[in-house]
Amino acid sequence: MTDAYIFDAIRSPRTKARETGGLHSLTPSELLAQLYHALASRTELDLNHLSEIILGCVTQYAEQAANIAKTSVLHAGWPASIAGMTINRFCSSSIDAIALAGLKVAAGQSAALIAGGVEMMSRIPLLADRARVFADLDFGASHRILLMGAGADLIATRHGISRAECDEVAYRSHQNAIRAQNEGRFTSIIPITGLQAPISKDECIRPSLSPQRLAEMPPAFDELGKAGSDAIQLAELVCDQLHGSVH
Repeated sequence: MTDAYIFDAIRSPRTKARETGGLHSLTPSELLAQLYHALASRTELDLNHLSEIILGCVTQYAEQAANIAKTSVLHAGWPASIAGMTINRFCSSSIDAIALAGLKVAAGQSAALIAGGVEMMSRIPLLADRARVFADLDFGASHRILLMGAGADLIATRHGISRAECDEVAYRSHQNAIRAQNEGRFTSIIPITGLQAPISKDECIRPSLSPQRLAEMPPAFDELGKAGSDAIQLAELVCDQLHGSVH
């Protein structure tokens, strides 16, 4: 087997998944194009050696439909010889795209690929594709499939994890993110342009969040989970990694 390497990893800032989110005015392909060009510049990538782009995308609908991995390559002005594959494994879509790229290199099928994911929920909202397994709760329950938040609430209920314990994890996560942002640790973020002002920081970190404020938030999936659960904040994100072999 050929050794596979990750040469670089970048992402866009995480912004709010609503029309007021900082990235809303860009289409998914426009956002991807900025990351493609940034990755190529950082790694001095020869596009003639790039065989394929693999992207994970859950809601392959509207602007994210029709194999966005391929169409975004064309939108970026890259050679038509670069293939594209879009996969869906729900919330692990991107990590599976990255794993698949590594396997292709290890098997000798490709020498260099870009892998990552895209989900612009400010433009393509959750459940926009009206998948029956989620739109019809009875149908979903008959297949033992739940939305992620409802599943988390159910797990917390069955294992006796309290609302306070969930809130503690959420609060600690925000505090860690604030510290990392202040210390300049998010070096993988690529500033996004083409907006009223460039965006270079995550929007969904809440510096003013307190344990008291968390406790006041209504549980997001109480009706399905019945235990109370930590409130969620949806974000949109695009990420890419460059995989390849060394000869």
